[in-house]
Amino acid sequence: MPMRVITFKADDDFIESVNKFARALGVDRSWLIRFALQQLMSRDLRELKKMTYGRYSTVGRIDLSRDIVCLDLSIDEILRLKKISSDPVQAIRHLIRLIPD
Repeated sequence: MPMRVITFKADDDFIESVNKFARALGVDRSWLIRFALQQLMSRDLRELKKMTYGRYSTVGRIDLSRDIVCLDLSIDEILRLKKISSDPVQAIRHLIRLIPD
């Protein structure tokens, strides 16, 4: 099937992050964007709606004892975490333990 060009708007920081991520994976930007969208579209629509619910509204109180915390990390931050541990959750837990009480 022939490929067609689509466009979307993005700021310079986002484009640079996409470029860094693609370089880190050894793929081109178009492949990375196609792959990411295919992964997203393969998920359950109900789960995606939960993920985006309230994204553009005020965030309420976070109860850290039971809430899931999502981090928007750059590729550089992810690569730094991988230097601590291949599991990013373990790396973040390690860093939290280093913070003095």
